[in-house]
Amino acid sequence: MSGFYALAPEVAWVDGTDGGRQESTVWIARLDTADLFELRDAGWLVWVLIAEGVGDPERIAAEAAELGATIDFGEQGLQGFLDGLEERGMVVRR
Repeated sequence: MSGFYALAPEVAWVDGTDGGRQESTVWIARLDTADLFELRDAGWLVWVLIAEGVGDPERIAAEAAELGATIDFGEQGLQGFLDGLEERGMVVRR
C-alpha cells in the first residue's frame, strides 16, 4: 500500500552534505526514544526528497531517475524501504 510520506514529527536529522561532507549520508534521531539511524546513498536521497515534500513513492522514483540516481533496495523495493522507515517511526504515512 502506498501513500504520501512525511518526516515524523519526533525526529531530528542532520544531512552530511550540509556540514560540507562529500558523502551522501543523513543521521536521524528519534527524539521520543533516542534511537539513532544512519542512511546512505539511495536511503539518503529518499530521505532528502521526503524532507523536501516529495512524499509520493512514484514521484520519489521519478525524481531519482531525473537526477540520474539509482534507487535499489533489493527485493523489498522502494515501497519496502518506505514501510521500514514507517515501522521505525521515522516517517508517517498520510
